[in-house]
Amino acid sequence: MIISLKNSYWQLEVDAKGARVISLGCIHQQKKIKLISSHSDLNSWNESVWMFPWSNSLKNGSYTFDGIQYVNMQQDPLHGLLKELDFSVLKVSEHQCCLQYEFQNDGISLFPFAVGITITFTLKDKSFNVTIEVQNNDLILVPYSIGWHPYFEL
Repeated sequence: MIISLKNSYWQLEVDAKGARVISLGCIHQQKKIKLISSHSDLNSWNESVWMFPWSNSLKNGSYTFDGIQYVNMQQDPLHGLLKELDFSVLKVSEHQCCLQYEFQNDGISLFPFAVGITITFTLKDKSFNVTIEVQNNDLILVPYSIGWHPYFEL
């Protein structure tokens, strides 16, 4: 699902799959300026993906936290797990959208923790804001890092 936000200065398109910014532009001195424009093939590009619960590549597809080793039996998920996940759309208005994904404590995945991540995009005047909230819903400490991988066209 593609979500479009717009005000007198900004134009933003976000894909609910991965909460990925697929385009971002602004109007400056009466000219449209494209800041981000992503490719559609996520298998070969990591443009504008949110990198969570890790922002790097996992050595040998595994990590150890609190004395427990977590191993991925498939390919190394570079830049985390979010880019292929379908976020729930919590709110959409002309100037704001709020997306959320809930990880479950299933005990078998590479990230078996009960954690929610909410990403909110807001356009206000000449401000483009992204707010990220991570909620630990588990009974234990949870490891994570977060980053964004935008490809700006400047």
